[in-house]
Amino acid sequence: MINLSQFQLSFCIAAFLWTMCMALLLEATLTGVGTASGENETDRLALLAIKTQITDAPLRAMSSWNDSLHFCQWQGVSCSGRHQRVTFHRAINLSNNSFQGEVPPEIGRLFRMQILNLTNNWLEGQIPSNLLNLRLFSVHVNRLSGPIPVSLSNTSNLEILDLSSNKFSGMVAINFGNLHNLRRLAVFSNYLGSGEANDLSFVSSLTNCTRLKILFLSDNNFGGVLPYSLGNLSTQLQWLSFAANQISGNIPTGIGNLVNLIALDMHKNQFTGSIPTSNGNLHKLQEVGFDKTKLSGVIPSSIGNLTLLNQLWLEENNFQGSVPSTLGNCHNLILLHLYGNNLSGDIPRGVIGLSSLAKSLSLARNSLSGLLPLGSGSLGSCIRLERLYMYDNSFGGDIPHSLNTLRGLEELDLSHSNPSEEKQKMSLGLKLTIPVGLSGIILMSCIILRRLKKVSKGQPSESLLQDRFMNISYGLLVKATDGFSSAHLIGTGSFGSVYKGILHPNETVIAVKVFNLQNRGVSKSFMAECEALRNIRHRNLVKIITACSSVDFHGNDFKALVYEYMPNGSLETWLHQFAPVGNAHGQRSLNLLQRLNIAIDVGSALDYLHNQCQDPNIHFDIKPSNVLLDNDKNAHVGDFGLARFLHHHINENSHIQTSSVYSMGSDLSTQGDVYSHGILLLEMFTGKNPTDDMFNDGLSLHKFVDMALPGGATEIVDHVRTLLGGEEEEAASFSIYLISILRIGVACSKESPRGRMDICDAVLEVHSIKDMIDET
Repeated sequence: MINLSQFQLSFCIAAFLWTMCMALLLEATLTGVGTASGENETDRLALLAIKTQITDAPLRAMSSWNDSLHFCQWQGVSCSGRHQRVTFHRAINLSNNSFQGEVPPEIGRLFRMQILNLTNNWLEGQIPSNLLNLRLFSVHVNRLSGPIPVSLSNTSNLEILDLSSNKFSGMVAINFGNLHNLRRLAVFSNYLGSGEANDLSFVSSLTNCTRLKILFLSDNNFGGVLPYSLGNLSTQLQWLSFAANQISGNIPTGIGNLVNLIALDMHKNQFTGSIPTSNGNLHKLQEVGFDKTKLSGVIPSSIGNLTLLNQLWLEENNFQGSVPSTLGNCHNLILLHLYGNNLSGDIPRGVIGLSSLAKSLSLARNSLSGLLPLGSGSLGSCIRLERLYMYDNSFGGDIPHSLNTLRGLEELDLSHSNPSEEKQKMSLGLKLTIPVGLSGIILMSCIILRRLKKVSKGQPSESLLQDRFMNISYGLLVKATDGFSSAHLIGTGSFGSVYKGILHPNETVIAVKVFNLQNRGVSKSFMAECEALRNIRHRNLVKIITACSSVDFHGNDFKALVYEYMPNGSLETWLHQFAPVGNAHGQRSLNLLQRLNIAIDVGSALDYLHNQCQDPNIHFDIKPSNVLLDNDKNAHVGDFGLARFLHHHINENSHIQTSSVYSMGSDLSTQGDVYSHGILLLEMFTGKNPTDDMFNDGLSLHKFVDMALPGGATEIVDHVRTLLGGEEEEAASFSIYLISILRIGVACSKESPRGRMDICDAVLEVHSIKDMIDET
């Protein structure tokens, strides 16, 4: 099902990211340059009153709020450059500070303030009612209570309203009809609604919000039915969630008008009727959740029109009929959950044979029958599948030998499925004789499950390497690299050397990483990389083609990994070896959008490693030399030689500063990768290596950038005119984006692991900045 740990969590992340990104961008847009001609006593007293209302500021975020600085220089405060007043189009950003106490009513005295971001604190009480000029208002993750103020109906400039993860209750009485600029509304995880018929009447007023892209109403007490006006919401809407409420009735067919939806989550409600066939019009959908909604009828064949779909959750409903064969058109599907329904008949070959299925396929607890499809074009095609659940059905025939090919399989349950009582043999890293009858099937599933978990969590072994990758011969690699000629050498490191080669007979261009087994720890590095690459697959991780664990022509041990060749080399080369475009030598550089794309790619890879694998993977060595660029300059993270065993051996040549960067208390944490990602961002946009000679006596790249923000951003950016393109005037107009990007890097590389930005947040913030630049 789609729940907080799967689908709704991505909603929470997206909400948080949009809030933070827009706060940074709007704040930067409004930040002026100039020196205050005098203090404004009204603003100063209001800010000091706010400080006295906050009872606990454990991160000392308000330590600068004193008379030693002009209040416009206080942390979290932005003033108008022209007026030097907070009340003139300015912002207060006090997010992520663990503040406690009541929301200070004195905030209401800053009546012209446009940005108020109090995200991720422990504030209580109610919202002031006279903040009429806000463009962004976020109190996401606090302890605020009471009704949502009706006065927000009059904030006609509001673009982002995030009240999620609080204790708000009662009816939503806001009339959104005047909020024409609203782009995101998030009120999930509160106590709103009464479970009664009129709880969702406010949704109709949202039809006037023609720029609305995100609507999160999940995890509340909303009752009643979905209004028919749902189909009249903005066609720009991309994320829509009514999940975990008490909504009943039919799903309006007009939902098919929301043609730009990317994610639709309705799980855990009390609907009647079936899935509207009009859902087949939503061609951009990637994630759909109708699980635990009491829907019935047949699964419409129009669902096969959703060819971009990657996760479909329809479990624990009352669906009948057959599994629609049109699901075989969904070639991007990585997860399919249909368990706990009344589906019958055979499983279409095109569905069970979707080679894209990588996470989970669950058809359990239905009335499916027939034979489990065998061979290619069927179950045997799902070679990346991690979890397969088919129990409690009425299948016949033998247990498929094609299960042998599912090398990524970690969990398997075929119990209570009535396969043939003939004894069969199968191999999933071991040989098993399947006992006879139902009890044998249960035992077999348990044994395989236990064995697979043991293998997936144990120490790496060369047999695992051979299971996952074809083992190529030493001789073929010699031929491919012209005898490991220095002319083919493209990189060296403490592990060994990397050569460019051409693999015959298909003329495939490859990169061969040859391990220097004489160096201490290199054998462990080889096994760590094999183990990591055996279990992970992502578009922004370097793709391994094959491996070699053999002996050379002199009988010496030889180990190598063969990767897809990256023609644009490493990010290190682009940042520190190529001069800017237009210099005397005509060498190359990366522009702003290219750097943003690389940042998104690297962050996406880390998000996958940290949050989307069964067990979090820690890379331990994120730096430009380990980020490789393909022909289109898409980034791929490589070099997993330190993965999973930094506590045993640290590469002294890596610029990872200390193992404490990777620890939270006594435990290793993914926060070290977040730190390295932050430093990578700062290095990408300043062009300064964190190991440069200038960084000594307590000065680090993080501190260097932090001290320069916001006014000095363009002075520290790498080749600012080249990076931004055009003349200085054009560069100045893009400086707001540079400030925001650098602040993300600073937030990721804070000294305290608990104070660092989540990697998911960082990715979506950078993505939002890129989207805004694209629209400019």
